[in-house]
Amino acid sequence: GFVLREPPPPAIRYVPPGRDGRAFEPFVLMLVGVPGSGKSVFASGLAAGKPWKYRRVNQDDLGNRRACEEAAVRALNEGLCPVIDRCNFDVANRRTFLEIAERRRIRVEAVVFTYPLAVCLRRCEGRKDHPTILPGMAKEVVKRMAKNFSPPLPNRVIRENFSSLRTVKDVQEANDLMLEYLY
Repeated sequence: GFVLREPPPPAIRYVPPGRDGRAFEPFVLMLVGVPGSGKSVFASGLAAGKPWKYRRVNQDDLGNRRACEEAAVRALNEGLCPVIDRCNFDVANRRTFLEIAERRRIRVEAVVFTYPLAVCLRRCEGRKDHPTILPGMAKEVVKRMAKNFSPPLPNRVIRENFSSLRTVKDVQEANDLMLEYLY
C-alpha cells in the first residue's frame, strides 16, 4: 500500500550556553498525546540540543508516574526545565505536574500532539524494542489511549493553569516548534 513519507526530525546540534550562561526562567514543558504521536522524538531533540536547559522525563524509561514526578522535581531543583514525556492523556494524569509547578510558582507550557490515529498506529507497530508496548499490542494500546484521550483545550486552559497551549498536528509542525524551543 501507499505509505506516507514523513519528514525526518531536524538535525539537532548542541547549542552551548550563551555569554550570559543559563539565563532562563525554568518552566515545565508538558507533552500530551497518544503513543506514537512524536512526543519522545520532540523531548529527545530538546534534551540533545540544550542539555543545560531541558531534561527529558520519560515514563517508559522511569517506569511510573511517581518516578516521573520525582525526576521533574530533581530537574527543577537543578534549575532545568523538565520535559514531561508521557501521554498525559487526561486532567488527572496532568494534575500532579501542574501542582509541582504551582508550588514553585513557575509556568507550565503544554504541547498537544494531535497526529492522525493511523499515523500513531503505524509508528507504534513499526517500533522495535519499545520498553512498554510489546509487539502485537500496539493497536490495542493506542486505540484504548485514543478513546480516553482528553487533551487540554483552549477553553480549559484557565482551569488547568497552562501558561501556553500549542497544538502540533504533523511532523513538520512538531519539527518547527522543536526548533523554536531550541534556537
